Amino acid sequence: MALERSPEKPYSFVPLPERAERGPCAGHHLFAAGTETGSLECRLALLRPVQVAAGVLDLIRGPRGEEHIAALPAGVPRAGRRVYVVPGSSLKGALRSLAEAVSFSCFGVAAPRVRGHIPEPLRRCTRLDRLCPACRLFGITGARRESYMGSVHVTDAELPPDGKVAVVRTPLLWTPARGQRLPNLYLRGRQLRGRKFYFHGRAAPGPDVRVALPEGESLQATVYFDNLSPGLLGLLLAAMGLHPAHRFPIKLGGGKPVGMGSLEVRLVAAVLRGAVAAGGRLGAGERRLTGDELRRWVAERCRAAEDEGLLYREGLERVAAILARRGLETRPMPSGPY
Repeated sequence: MALERSPEKPYSFVPLPERAERGPCAGHHLFAAGTETGSLECRLALLRPVQVAAGVLDLIRGPRGEEHIAALPAGVPRAGRRVYVVPGSSLKGALRSLAEAVSFSCFGVAAPRVRGHIPEPLRRCTRLDRLCPACRLFGITGARRESYMGSVHVTDAELPPDGKVAVVRTPLLWTPARGQRLPNLYLRGRQLRGRKFYFHGRAAPGPDVRVALPEGESLQATVYFDNLSPGLLGLLLAAMGLHPAHRFPIKLGGGKPVGMGSLEVRLVAAVLRGAVAAGGRLGAGERRLTGDELRRWVAERCRAAEDEGLLYREGLERVAAILARRGLETRPMPSGPY
């Protein structure tokens, strides 16, 4: 029987900026004047099942008692048991991709067949005194033997003790154009059309069995930051989908083309730490922002990102359109080849 093709791709492209704005990193050797250090206390609301596989296969039972071989979700040991998580590295990687798309940043990570199509002004950063906004936030590795760990660090988000994983069935997925050159669909002339992001949508059923963190769960995560200017903080908040004028859920993990991986970052509080010079080695205490004060602080930092020339407005508007929350209920995801 012939497979029915989906009439619409489950993704779209965010156009690339013409340039990357580059400058020196703040470093970690001191708390620089005019910057902020602290943390963002967040809750991750899972709007669709989220699967970040651990690379471990096991025999699992389906809802009707049937047995399947499936990849287990990522987890960490806690008091003799395994706690399933959204790894901090996965959330950080998703936020970096979004930060690159909504700012004047380089194209930091790309497969070999993609690199030759990246415009010269957007080639990856290689010097610590010339880092784009995304590289200042999230760091670089190995370029010119120079590495920088960045100013943003993300904790694992653990499934609550009473939470359970779910068995999810999805269509089979394959690597796009496996073993071939970059498809023309991704190109405009010889250059990339942009950065690729998957829409949110209604999950499509299929024969593939996955073990995932279930829709409806809420997980805690903390995003630590140090030595960020108000504008860089605003860029980070915009990448988290928290810009007051351009809010959106994000996507991460496996099964994104068929409706999995949608989650919303909800900011609970921001904790700002005082200068070390003002209060000794442990600093001058901390200030915790919640409610209206937190909302004003987020809006001010997002305005600062625009004032500092960090936000790429066309990119931000396009990301917000692709990742619009309404797609969760209105957009069907493909159950066959697309």
